[in-house]
Amino acid sequence: MSTGNTNEAEENFLPYMDSQMAEYMDLPRDAGLIIREVEPGSPADKAGIRQGDVLVAVDGRTMKQKSDYQAAMRGTNKGQSISVRILRNGLEKTLTAKAGLFPEKLAPKLVRRLLGVRVTELSEKGRFDRPITADTGVIISEIDQNSVLHNIGARPGDVIRKIDEIRINDPQSLYKAIVRYRWKSSVVLLLQRGNQGYYITVNI
Repeated sequence: MSTGNTNEAEENFLPYMDSQMAEYMDLPRDAGLIIREVEPGSPADKAGIRQGDVLVAVDGRTMKQKSDYQAAMRGTNKGQSISVRILRNGLEKTLTAKAGLFPEKLAPKLVRRLLGVRVTELSEKGRFDRPITADTGVIISEIDQNSVLHNIGARPGDVIRKIDEIRINDPQSLYKAIVRYRWKSSVVLLLQRGNQGYYITVNI
């Protein structure tokens, strides 16, 4: 899901709370962010954080929405101790996690979660039923039907050539770009279909 070639750090929280979850857990809507997943062996896992915990605060910053979490984690450095307040089974606990670099093996999963796509090399263009004329980038090989990209018309066979100011030459460069920008609220993609290129803003 990401590459370790970044100075940013990640404890592998994947927080999200909506009204349905809040009702199910008998919590106020703004109680915090539910932790949907904890990567085994991650700093969060080592700190004792579990799937289903509600993230209440990070280093004293209250977690009301996803942007609060993004702001708290932006600029966190490897090895930094992070105070994490959680709610579990109706009881609050304060834990300490040590941030680590985002693991390279999770990069494709991060791309799938944030962009809703899988990608492949341009050398695989013969697999697709539309002409692919781009000379740089990566080909969208699969796209989730409920993703922002699918809803605006992107399809398998389209080529991602750029994310913000980073040119995409292969899947690894895409993974590095997404890791770098994962705390942003949106990114601008340059997509190409045939000979036509177009810029799309994607909320992540």
